[in-house]
Amino acid sequence: MKVVRRIGVEEERGTATKPAKVKAEAGIDDSFINITVRSQTTTDEFFLVRHDVKLERLINMYCSKHSLVSKAVGFLDPADRHICTTQTLDEVVHEDDNAIDMFLD
Repeated sequence: MKVVRRIGVEEERGTATKPAKVKAEAGIDDSFINITVRSQTTTDEFFLVRHDVKLERLINMYCSKHSLVSKAVGFLDPADRHICTTQTLDEVVHEDDNAIDMFLD
């Protein structure tokens, strides 16, 4: 059995192009979560943080932005429990757009 390949018009002219790869749709990756840090003294701060990041990084970012010493502040999760710096967002926050409260010790 002989296989015959048909040539399209574009191939005959030399104008045929390879199909373009389509990139994934732009948007926020599911591995990130929006967190609001509420404070008694300043305006609310919004952070986009990965689920598996330890909260120490978020706390250090917040404290450096507001010239605070991380040992002088405390953080509470949405259920008003103290947050430990070794915890991850998966352990503390279970929904997107939740708030963490900051208080001065």
